[in-house]
Order: sequence, then C-alpha cells, then structure tokens
Amino acid sequence: KMIRDPRKMFNHVKPIIGTDIVLNLYSWGCEDVVDEYKKIFGDNLVCYGKVPYDVAHKAVAEADVLLNLSNDDEYQVPGKIMEYFSFGKAVLNFKFRDDDAGNCEYERYPLIYNVNLSDAENNLDIVKVIRSFSGKRVSAEGLSQLYFDSTPEYVVSLLQKTHADYRTVRVCEEENVE
Repeated sequence: KMIRDPRKMFNHVKPIIGTDIVLNLYSWGCEDVVDEYKKIFGDNLVCYGKVPYDVAHKAVAEADVLLNLSNDDEYQVPGKIMEYFSFGKAVLNFKFRDDDAGNCEYERYPLIYNVNLSDAENNLDIVKVIRSFSGKRVSAEGLSQLYFDSTPEYVVSLLQKTHADYRTVRVCEEENVE
C-alpha cells in the first residue's frame, strides 16, 4: 500500500505549468509516477531523486516555499514536517485525510497552508497561494516560543525537576528509616 501516492498532489499543482514557479523534487520512490508527471510539467518540475542529507538540507534552506505530501495513514506523521518547521519557511501541505495524524502539529505552525486532497471540488488557486507564501518566515524566536516543549532547554528542565523530586523523596525515605 502506498502511503504517499503523489498523483493527486501533482494534479493540484498543475496550474504552475507555464509559470516561473519550479517544483524541485528531492525524493525517491514512485519513480514511474514522477516520470509520468515530469513529461507533463516539463521545466516546471525538476527531479533530483535521492540525495545526500547536506544537499537536501541546502535545498530546503534555499527554497521559497516547502511542499509536504502527508501520509494516507491515520497514525503516521511524515518525519520531515518538523524539520521543515524548524526552517521557519512557509509550507504547502497536501494531506489525504481530514483526520491526518499531523493535524495537531499543523495547527500550531503559522505558515502552513493545508490542501485536503480528498476534496474533489477543491478550486484552489495554487499559483496565488504559492506567491502569497513565498519568502515569508517565522523567526527563530517565534519558533522557540511555538515549540518550547520540544527544545533541549525544556527537556533538561524536566529532567532537573524529576531529579530534584526524586532526591527529595529519597531523602525523606532515608530520614524515616530506623
């Protein structure tokens, strides 16, 4: 079972054909589907395939808008979504389901535009959405506030509190021993 069949996403972004918008695809899998759409999109779709992490990282850093294809699975959130958020970039997120496993994370991030692929009547002006998001950023400070509970500082504070609570309990237990 494919958990990320890209056909519907490609069909939603077809309006970029003939514009100056280029979809740079750094991925692997579904090569037959990607090849089929490469013929349709021409110069508006550039496929790099599987690349080393540093190359992908540089591509994300240089992108105007990031594109995420979610999973068609009620339990799996794409691993790259939090990494995308960490860049503070706008994300155009294509999701297959209303009950997408990533909804709680998507709702927290201010520069995400969710496209529901199950909506057959979606009349989205994708070119307008991409242009409106292009170049927008969430600051590092803003990201730290949004995701404080995911920062090393927060985790360390939890560990320190747990350790302090444990020491307090341990000391009290030792004082009560006869």
